[in-house]
Amino acid sequence: MEEDPRPVRCALLVGALGALGLLPGTRGAFDDVALLAWLALLALPAGVLAGSCGARPWPTGLLVPGLWAFALVPAALLGDGPKAPLPLAGLGVCTGIFLSGLALGARLRGRGLPWAGGSFLFVLFLTGFCVRGALARDGAPASHASALVMRAALELSPLVLVLESSGIDWTHSQPTMYTHSGVEWIPRRSYRGPLAASTLLLVGSLLALSSTRRRGRTR
Repeated sequence: MEEDPRPVRCALLVGALGALGLLPGTRGAFDDVALLAWLALLALPAGVLAGSCGARPWPTGLLVPGLWAFALVPAALLGDGPKAPLPLAGLGVCTGIFLSGLALGARLRGRGLPWAGGSFLFVLFLTGFCVRGALARDGAPASHASALVMRAALELSPLVLVLESSGIDWTHSQPTMYTHSGVEWIPRRSYRGPLAASTLLLVGSLLALSSTRRRGRTR
């Protein structure tokens, strides 16, 4: 553990924020789908904030996804309604995104809070852009260029990535999403959960470890 207690406190804070996804929603409390959706929105800004506080990938950094995994257990066991077929794959994607944010936050010592807030707003923007179909008219993209922009928003949205990796075809199962985003006009396949999780975990781990080595050389 780091000698400075601030990284541990920050990790505990952002880890505990993940438990907000267990609050009652449209399908009641302890909904694993709602929890994974919340973690998808939280992962990047949580990583930026923890990294800016000095949290290292190991062991402090992994405390955060560990707490998220702990919250996923009651959601998977106690919640009502349909369950995510691959919740661990979705959690793996969240962990990879978190570690990538941790690497970014390591470069922002003392400036992490505004960047974390900005990244959260960016994630919300991507999600809202997908759901509302800002460039769609009557369910169809206004032009080929707008279809490409909407396709990029779909691919970059952590919410779509995490839920699809969890085995939920979210873009087609949500009538509002399907109607407004014009997704039927954008040929694409859902993410494969195990492949997406392993890829994000590998990339996030490499970025986080490289940031730790760079920090050590600059001291």
